[in-house]
Parts: sequence; C-alpha cells; structure tokens
Amino acid sequence: IEGEATFYGPKIDVQTKNALGKEDTIATVQVDFYSAKKFDLNFINEKGEKEHPVIIHRAIMGSFDRFFAFLTEKTGGNFPVWLSPVQVLILPVGEKFNDYGEKVLAELKSAGIRAELDEANETLGKKIRAGKTKKIPYLLVVGEKEKEAGTVAVNFRDKPEQETMSVGQFTKLVQKEIAEKVSKSREVVANAVRLLNLPKDIRDALRADKLSRAHAKALLAFSDDKKQREVYNQILAGGVSSKDVES
Repeated sequence: IEGEATFYGPKIDVQTKNALGKEDTIATVQVDFYSAKKFDLNFINEKGEKEHPVIIHRAIMGSFDRFFAFLTEKTGGNFPVWLSPVQVLILPVGEKFNDYGEKVLAELKSAGIRAELDEANETLGKKIRAGKTKKIPYLLVVGEKEKEAGTVAVNFRDKPEQETMSVGQFTKLVQKEIAEKVSKSREVVANAVRLLNLPKDIRDALRADKLSRAHAKALLAFSDDKKQREVYNQILAGGVSSKDVES
C-alpha cells in the first residue's frame, strides 16, 4: 500500500476508526525476510545445515499506551465495571461517618472489588460531582440512616435513580456483573478454539454460507451451544438453510 512503512515483507494490519472517524492501525503481523540475515540469526535445519529463519513481527496491541488511548477514546472514559481502575467510590455525608465508610470499604475489598473512600471535608454534592467526573461506575453514599441499617445508597453511572441496599446485596450485584463479562469472554474464546479445530471443508462452508447436511452433522460434534445445535439439527431435517446459522 502506498505510503505504508512496509520494507521487508508482507503484513496484516487490523484497522480501527477512532472517535473522530480517522483510521488507525491497532495491531499488525508482519513477515520479515531481511533481519535474520542482517543480524546473522540462524538455526540448524533437518539437513544439518545452517539456515536463516523468517521472523514474524507480531504486535497485537501495537503498544499498551496506544491501545489504551484507543480504548479511552472509544468508551469516552466510561470503562465497563470489570475494567474500571476504581469500581466503587464510597462517599460519607460527613466526617463522623468515615468509620462506617471504612467498614464498607473493607468488606468490598475483601470481596475483590476495587473501591476507594473519599474522606475529604467537602459537601456531598461536590463529592458526587467529582466521582461522576471521574466516571466511576458506582458511588455509595453513607450517612446516619445507612449506618444504622447497615446499607448503602447506590448512585449508578448509567441511570439517574438511586437505590438503597445492603452491603452484601451490592457486593453480589458488582460480582455478578464482573462474572458475566468473564463468562462471555471465555465463551468467545471457546467458540474461536472450536472453529479453529473444525475440518477445513467445514470452515470454508461456514464462510461461504454453504453448509450441507453432512457439515451440520459434523458440527454437532463440536458445538455446545444449544441454539446452534437446534439449527444444525434443522439443517439435517431439511427445515432451514445454512443462512440461518449465526456466525
């Protein structure tokens, strides 16, 4: 491609559009036929002879700084709960409730939740504004009523309503949200691994949208997804076409 910095071999670029619509390279894999000779890198091949290897430059994230710059732009700083550096900020309504705030903080940290306590001698309104400016997913207001009842008043980043619940209930809420993301990520990886393990003719048929009954029968041995298995069985029965199979 004209203007690209590709000097020593073919490459694959993964392009993404930033918040302004400009295209940037977020990942690249490049074959290098040049550097091994330049640095006299070699190995002994099956004939017992020295041979220069082909080097593969693999930069899946380009650089951590650039990757997180893209991510910050894309989300506008509204990182999902599982990724947020601070997941919960506890806001005592006054200094005399800092001790209860510290108790809540200890419970959240023991549950593996990244939480902080704002002990600044400021008004509650100013604390809430500061927390929302930092785009922290959950702000917990604690005062006299919450201390007596063992509860927290939860301010959500993505909805205006405030809800009061026990510390235990809130902990389960956050843990569930994080666990669902982890489960989904594992499912995506597992599906990708299954696809890579499929015979080549089935992978080609999936890409070309030409699944036959024989392909569907073979896919049943690889898929654990209930909906996908239903579709494959319907293909076997002649009830649907391969266009009904979700990628």
